[in-house]
Amino acid sequence: MSHFHHCYSETASHAHQWRVCAAAFLICDYVSDDSLSDFQASLVGLGQDAFEQVVADPDVIADHPIVRLIAAGKIDRFTLSSEAIQFAASRAYERRTDDVDEFWEALDVPPATSGEVEPWSGRFGGPEDTALIPLRLPRLHALFARAENRRP
Repeated sequence: MSHFHHCYSETASHAHQWRVCAAAFLICDYVSDDSLSDFQASLVGLGQDAFEQVVADPDVIADHPIVRLIAAGKIDRFTLSSEAIQFAASRAYERRTDDVDEFWEALDVPPATSGEVEPWSGRFGGPEDTALIPLRLPRLHALFARAENRRP
């Protein structure tokens, strides 16, 4: 279980970048530390090919069928919020032992290495961030701008 958690953490760390955070903000219409972690977990849950494509160019998520359904208002904006994936190992451990705290204590997590495409402070949400979204995620921005125009 700890090996799964380490592999998951290493993989998800590649999605820790400004453009992925901005994509989460556009898709979910909200972003916090927890919601970004949940969104990154959902990217892992989309499978290796989709994950690698989105990490390389987060704007490609505009083509994903789930994102298109979210933009069309057909499914909930938080469909791409997978807390279950990021806590799968700890929950499995808890089911086996009835002690989730022991999992985290025994894990001795090394710092996740980041596959960041660009340096990023981890901060998001100021006016300068929202001004950059149309420039850095043009397709995803256009998709959700059209969706906003269709809402009553």
